[in-house]
Amino acid sequence: KIREQEADAPSSMVDVIIQTTSKPGKKFLKALRNTGGFVLSGYNNVDAVAAQVPLHQISEIALQPEVAYVSLDRPTQAMGHLETTTGASLARTYGTLSTGVIDGSGIGIAILDSGMYANHDSLSGQVVYQRDFTGEGRVDDPYGHGTFVAGVAAGSNNMAWGEYNGISPAAKLLNLRVLNGQGHGRSSDVIAGIDWCISNQTTYNIRVIN
Repeated sequence: KIREQEADAPSSMVDVIIQTTSKPGKKFLKALRNTGGFVLSGYNNVDAVAAQVPLHQISEIALQPEVAYVSLDRPTQAMGHLETTTGASLARTYGTLSTGVIDGSGIGIAILDSGMYANHDSLSGQVVYQRDFTGEGRVDDPYGHGTFVAGVAAGSNNMAWGEYNGISPAAKLLNLRVLNGQGHGRSSDVIAGIDWCISNQTTYNIRVIN
């Protein structure tokens, strides 16, 4: 598909994710610049860069010895809603005498989605970190999906007498916003969110990324 696009529009630029065989170094970055491309973002724990490159140079970039794979920086979006009955109450009874009730106590759950309304009654006091990766400069949830997912994962019993408890109501939530106000985003933003989780896993005891 990329080769077909190269022939159709040789002078256009395209957003890609370039996976490298090791941490991208000066030699690779210089070669990328020589093709007319430039880096949009890099990652701490992933051997890759998000870049914008001339469409007609993709084949040359892919043939460089440092490059493992080149893919389009494809759009991402929410995939719909979970089933109404999650089985959360049953899951919490799977604990033993030594573990006690499994309710998420002490763990962090990172939600990579459209943001959160951190002051929502079912999430109040549980959101311990928020960051926007979309460039919109906001961490709330105008689209609504991220708040819903956060509630399924860790909604507390602060509303409706506990009828909307999440699977892990005692867990702490990390709001990593990778989808914009229309529920759309970029693969590179999702990778950046995952990359941040790896770097901060110990600080927040992140055990789950959704």
